[in-house]
Amino acid sequence: MGYRLLGVGEKMIASMTWLVVIFAHFVGDYALQSSWMAVEKIKDGYVRLAHSIIWAGCIIAALLYSQIGFNSDAWFIGIVSFWLVSTHYVMDDTSHPNRLTLFFDQGLHLLCALTPWVMLYIWGT
Repeated sequence: MGYRLLGVGEKMIASMTWLVVIFAHFVGDYALQSSWMAVEKIKDGYVRLAHSIIWAGCIIAALLYSQIGFNSDAWFIGIVSFWLVSTHYVMDDTSHPNRLTLFFDQGLHLLCALTPWVMLYIWGT
Protein backbone atom coordinates (compact mmCIF):
# COMPACT_ATOMS: atom_id res chain seq x y z
CA MET A 1 0.00 0.00 0.00
CA GLY A 2 1.74 3.13 -1.21
CA TYR A 3 0.96 6.79 -0.96
CA ARG A 4 -0.96 8.42 -3.80
CA LEU A 5 -2.93 11.56 -4.41
CA LEU A 6 -6.68 11.20 -4.49
CA GLY A 7 -8.54 12.19 -7.64
CA VAL A 8 -11.29 14.82 -7.67
CA GLY A 9 -14.08 12.23 -7.43
CA GLU A 10 -12.34 10.45 -4.56
CA LYS A 11 -11.91 13.73 -2.69
CA MET A 12 -15.61 14.49 -3.06
CA ILE A 13 -16.46 11.06 -1.65
CA ALA A 14 -13.95 11.52 1.16
CA SER A 15 -15.30 14.94 2.07
CA MET A 16 -18.86 13.57 2.31
CA THR A 17 -17.74 10.52 4.27
CA TRP A 18 -17.25 12.49 7.48
CA LEU A 19 -20.93 13.49 7.40
CA VAL A 20 -21.96 9.86 6.97
CA VAL A 21 -19.65 8.81 9.83
CA ILE A 22 -21.05 11.48 12.16
CA PHE A 23 -24.58 10.37 11.30
CA ALA A 24 -23.59 6.74 11.98
CA HIS A 25 -22.12 7.79 15.33
CA PHE A 26 -25.41 9.29 16.46
CA VAL A 27 -27.38 6.29 15.18
CA GLY A 28 -25.12 3.86 17.07
CA ASP A 29 -24.73 5.94 20.21
CA TYR A 30 -28.32 7.13 20.59
CA ALA A 31 -30.90 5.59 18.24
CA LEU A 32 -29.75 1.99 18.74
CA GLN A 33 -29.09 2.36 22.46
CA SER A 34 -32.07 1.79 24.71
CA SER A 35 -32.46 3.64 28.00
CA TRP A 36 -31.81 0.32 29.78
CA MET A 37 -28.52 -0.10 27.91
CA ALA A 38 -27.50 3.49 28.67
CA VAL A 39 -27.84 2.84 32.40
CA GLU A 40 -26.50 -0.72 32.49
CA LYS A 41 -23.40 -0.15 30.31
CA ILE A 42 -21.82 1.80 33.16
CA LYS A 43 -22.31 -1.10 35.61
CA ASP A 44 -21.91 -4.13 33.34
CA GLY A 45 -18.91 -4.65 31.07
CA TYR A 46 -20.79 -7.10 28.83
CA VAL A 47 -23.54 -4.56 28.14
CA ARG A 48 -20.89 -1.92 27.45
CA LEU A 49 -19.11 -4.32 25.07
CA ALA A 50 -22.37 -5.08 23.24
CA HIS A 51 -23.06 -1.35 22.87
CA SER A 52 -19.49 -0.73 21.68
CA ILE A 53 -19.79 -3.46 19.04
CA ILE A 54 -23.12 -2.05 17.81
CA TRP A 55 -21.63 1.45 17.64
CA ALA A 56 -18.51 0.26 15.81
CA GLY A 57 -20.69 -1.70 13.39
CA CYS A 58 -22.52 1.53 12.52
CA ILE A 59 -19.21 3.30 11.83
CA ILE A 60 -17.88 0.40 9.73
CA ALA A 61 -21.17 0.29 7.80
CA ALA A 62 -20.88 4.04 7.13
CA LEU A 63 -17.34 3.63 5.83
CA LEU A 64 -18.40 0.71 3.65
CA TYR A 65 -21.38 2.71 2.38
CA SER A 66 -19.18 5.67 1.53
CA GLN A 67 -17.05 3.35 -0.65
CA ILE A 68 -13.79 5.01 0.24
CA GLY A 69 -10.96 2.71 0.98
CA PHE A 70 -12.68 -0.39 2.25
CA ASN A 71 -11.59 -2.52 -0.66
CA SER A 72 -8.53 -2.91 1.58
CA ASP A 73 -7.30 -6.11 3.10
CA ALA A 74 -9.35 -7.73 5.82
CA TRP A 75 -6.60 -7.03 8.37
CA PHE A 76 -7.13 -3.27 7.91
CA ILE A 77 -10.86 -3.61 8.57
CA GLY A 78 -10.01 -5.77 11.60
CA ILE A 79 -7.64 -3.15 13.00
CA VAL A 80 -10.22 -0.39 12.48
CA SER A 81 -12.91 -2.52 14.15
CA PHE A 82 -10.68 -3.26 17.13
CA TRP A 83 -9.80 0.44 17.44
CA LEU A 84 -13.44 1.50 17.36
CA VAL A 85 -14.71 -1.11 19.83
CA SER A 86 -11.87 -0.70 22.32
CA THR A 87 -11.88 3.11 22.38
CA HIS A 88 -15.66 3.25 22.67
CA TYR A 89 -15.63 0.66 25.46
CA VAL A 90 -13.13 2.69 27.48
CA MET A 91 -14.89 6.02 26.90
CA ASP A 92 -18.30 4.67 27.92
CA ASP A 93 -16.97 3.46 31.26
CA THR A 94 -18.11 6.61 33.06
CA SER A 95 -21.33 8.52 33.58
CA HIS A 96 -21.70 12.19 32.72
CA PRO A 97 -22.99 14.31 35.62
CA ASN A 98 -23.17 17.52 33.55
CA ARG A 99 -23.36 18.80 29.99
CA LEU A 100 -19.69 19.76 29.81
CA THR A 101 -18.47 16.22 30.43
CA LEU A 102 -21.08 14.88 27.99
CA PHE A 103 -19.93 17.38 25.34
CA PHE A 104 -16.28 16.40 25.91
CA ASP A 105 -17.20 12.69 25.76
CA GLN A 106 -19.06 13.11 22.47
CA GLY A 107 -16.12 15.02 21.02
CA LEU A 108 -13.83 12.11 21.89
CA HIS A 109 -16.32 9.67 20.37
CA LEU A 110 -16.35 11.62 17.12
CA LEU A 111 -12.56 11.90 17.09
CA CYS A 112 -12.24 8.13 17.42
CA ALA A 113 -14.95 7.54 14.82
CA LEU A 114 -13.26 9.86 12.34
CA THR A 115 -9.78 8.35 12.78
CA PRO A 116 -10.38 5.62 10.14
CA TRP A 117 -11.78 8.27 7.78
CA VAL A 118 -8.60 10.34 8.19
CA MET A 119 -6.47 7.25 7.51
CA LEU A 120 -8.47 6.49 4.37
CA TYR A 121 -8.40 10.08 3.17
CA ILE A 122 -4.66 10.49 3.65
CA TRP A 123 -3.56 7.15 2.26
CA GLY A 124 -6.43 6.52 -0.12
CA THR A 125 -6.27 2.80 0.61
